[in-house]
Amino acid sequence: MKFYGRKAELSIIQEELELVNKEHSSRMIVVTGRRRIGKTRLIEQALEGSAVPTVQFVFYPYALESVLVKEFLTEIEQKLQLNYLPACTSIVDVLAFLFTVAKTTPINIVMDECQEIDDIDPAFWGRLQALWDRNKRDSSVALFLCGSVASAMKHIFEDYSQPLFGRVDRIIKLSPFSPNEIKEILSDFNHQYSADDLLAFYVMTGGVAQYIEYLLERGALHLEEMVDVAVNPTSFFLNEGNVMLANEFRAEYGVYYLILQKMAQGVTKREELQNFVSKSIGGYLAKLENFYSLISRNEPLFAENTYKKSRFKMTDRYLMFWFAFLNDPQRIGAGNFQSIKKNIFNHYETFSGRALEQYFLEKFRSESRYTHLGQWWDRKGMNEIDLIGVNMDEEKVDIFEIKRNDKKINLQTLYVKAEAFLTQNPKLRKFHLNCCGLSLNEL
Repeated sequence: MKFYGRKAELSIIQEELELVNKEHSSRMIVVTGRRRIGKTRLIEQALEGSAVPTVQFVFYPYALESVLVKEFLTEIEQKLQLNYLPACTSIVDVLAFLFTVAKTTPINIVMDECQEIDDIDPAFWGRLQALWDRNKRDSSVALFLCGSVASAMKHIFEDYSQPLFGRVDRIIKLSPFSPNEIKEILSDFNHQYSADDLLAFYVMTGGVAQYIEYLLERGALHLEEMVDVAVNPTSFFLNEGNVMLANEFRAEYGVYYLILQKMAQGVTKREELQNFVSKSIGGYLAKLENFYSLISRNEPLFAENTYKKSRFKMTDRYLMFWFAFLNDPQRIGAGNFQSIKKNIFNHYETFSGRALEQYFLEKFRSESRYTHLGQWWDRKGMNEIDLIGVNMDEEKVDIFEIKRNDKKINLQTLYVKAEAFLTQNPKLRKFHLNCCGLSLNEL
C-alpha cells in the first residue's frame, strides 16, 4: 500500500541521518506510539534506498536472551555480509560489536519493541548507557529504539532517574492519521465514497495505519463491509482492545479497565466515575492521562477554576468503538457474531454522532485554522456548545452545533448558547460572531 502522510516525522529522521553522516558520530532516535500505528513502517520508509546497511532486531515477550543473540547474529551476518562473527553471550555484546564495526562502516540499527528488554535483561539499559557514552563520538550509528507500550517507553526514555535520560537525540511520538489524511486514503480506494463511509472509516479505525490497511486489503469501503470484516472469528479487531490494555496495565488492570469502560459509555465527570470504583480514582486518572496517554481532560474553553468543571474523554477512537461494541466475551465465546453486528447497526447512528464532534475537532486542529479550539458548557450544564473556534489574530469566533443530520441543527438555540458563552467571556464580544451547523454534509 502507498505510504501516506508522516512528512514531518520523515523530515526529522532525515535530519538525524544527515547528522550521523556529517559528524561521523552516532544518534539515538526513539519512535513510540500505540500498537499498529506504523512505527516500523515509518522507519523502513525513511531508510528505503539508503546505501547504509540496516540491521533490525525484534524483541518479544519472555524471549531467552541466548535465543535472541543467535537470531541477531544471523541478521548481522546477512545484512553486513561479514566473514566473521564474534562470540556474544548478551544483547549488549552484540551491540558492542556493531559499534566497533561502525567506527569504519556506518550502520543503521533498529530495535523493535525494545521495551520487552526489561523482562529479558533488567540491567540492559544501564549497560547500553555505558556503551553509548564510550562509542557515540567515534562511531557512525543511527540507533532507532522503537516501542508500542506508552508507559514503558515513557519510563525508559523520559524518566530522569533512568540511565538513558538525556541521551536521546529525538523522540518521535507517532499519532493516528488526521481526518484529512483518512479522507485522502479512502478517496484513493473509493472515489465515490459517501460522507457516511468516511465517518465509518474514521470511527472504526481511529486513524490507525494497520486497521486502515486491514480493511482496505479486504475491500471494506462501506459501513456494512467494514463491520463484516471486523466482526469475524479471524479478525484481530475483536481482541485488539484486550491485548492493548493487558500490555499497558500489567498491574491493577481491573481498575483501569473499569474507568475506561465507563468513559466509553458516556460517564465523563470525575465524581460520576468515582461512583463505580471503590478506590480513590485521582491517581488512576492522572496516570491514564499523563503516563498511558489514553484519556484527556476536557475543560470548557477559556474557563477559569476548571477543576469541578472538568470532564474526561478517551483519546483512542478505536478503543471507544471496541468498548462500545466489540468488548463482548459472552457473544464472541458463543460465536454469536450476527448479534454483535445487529447491536452495532442498532446503535451506530448515536455512537457515530458523538464521534462526528471529535472528527471536526481533530480536523480543525490539524488545519491550524484557530488559535483556540474546544467545547464549552456552563456550570449547571444548561448550555453546551459542541465546538468553538476562536482566531485571536482575525478577531472572529465561530460557534458550531454538530449533528449527523443537518435538519436537526437549531441555529436559533445555538445563538442563545452563544450569548451565554459571551456573557462569561465578554472580551470576545468585539469579535465577529458566526454561528453555524456542521453535519455529514460538511465532510
